[in-house]
Amino acid sequence: MPQWLWLIIVLLIILIVWWALARSAETYEEEFVIEHDDDLDKEDDTELEVDDFTKIEGIGDKINQILHDSGIKTYQTLSRTNVEDLFEILEHNKLGFHNPDTWSKQAKLANEGLWDELKDLQEKLNRGRES
Repeated sequence: MPQWLWLIIVLLIILIVWWALARSAETYEEEFVIEHDDDLDKEDDTELEVDDFTKIEGIGDKINQILHDSGIKTYQTLSRTNVEDLFEILEHNKLGFHNPDTWSKQAKLANEGLWDELKDLQEKLNRGRES
């Protein structure tokens, strides 16, 4: 068989593998949008306020956007999201080295407007982790 035919076959195999991986990645990403109970956030999604999670110790701009893209948009929702789900979102985005252990606790204080208590808690934290 001529060499050019082998080259075409190899290229076709590469394209098929790439296409299959791209499709499975899209499906995988869709699975990581967290479904929340409508009763948790009473507001209509179109009117839902998006909170700035960078006020939470251990969350920067990138994680803030990732959480919003995952369906976690308010302090209330973040406070009710379990650590395992947060860690899974981080792992999926190759940020598994971050520790979300205190994020729910901090979000609860922020949601209740207890900013002084939040500041006191954050002074005891080191990069979002309890010292």
